[in-house]
Amino acid sequence: MNLDHEKNKDLRYKCAFFIFILFGILFFIGIPTFFVFAFQGGFEEGVAGYIKSGMSSIVLTIFFLAIIITSVTKLNKIRLKIAWGIGLILGSLFCIWSIKSFILDIPYLFDYEEVYLSQLKFDFDSNYEYSIFYNVEGYDKNRKFYSFTLNKNTYDLGKEQCDQNRNIRAFIEYLPHTNTVMHIEFR
Repeated sequence: MNLDHEKNKDLRYKCAFFIFILFGILFFIGIPTFFVFAFQGGFEEGVAGYIKSGMSSIVLTIFFLAIIITSVTKLNKIRLKIAWGIGLILGSLFCIWSIKSFILDIPYLFDYEEVYLSQLKFDFDSNYEYSIFYNVEGYDKNRKFYSFTLNKNTYDLGKEQCDQNRNIRAFIEYLPHTNTVMHIEFR
């Protein structure tokens, strides 16, 4: 019996180590890349934009799982186990809630939502330190308002075309839950 407990404990430590290695790779390679490109108006569209939309939630979920896996081995009192169980349930619900949009958009990766926007307005938001968000806003044929975040290059192209022709429209294919633009054309 004690041998099985030691094997389970060893397995949990190996799993936690693996999760920490994944977290380290994401953190030390992914985060600097993310900061360099994402905060300067990149990684907003396409698959990269979709991954960016869920990246922080996924990293937090991996970190949470690592903490849960390693902390369960140190519990020996019933009150601590109950508190751990409540924390596990609440933390799991938070993780599910935080990656919900990311997961709900998976079926749309092969069948995007589409919208034609008119009365386009191009705007950028630089109110955040080290971050600039480039946006296009407009109305569909039913007068429903939409706002999407764009890459800087797409923003510049659309703004230039809109300055030349105020009646320009945008055809946008997007993921409905994360609101990520997958393809855009200005017509």
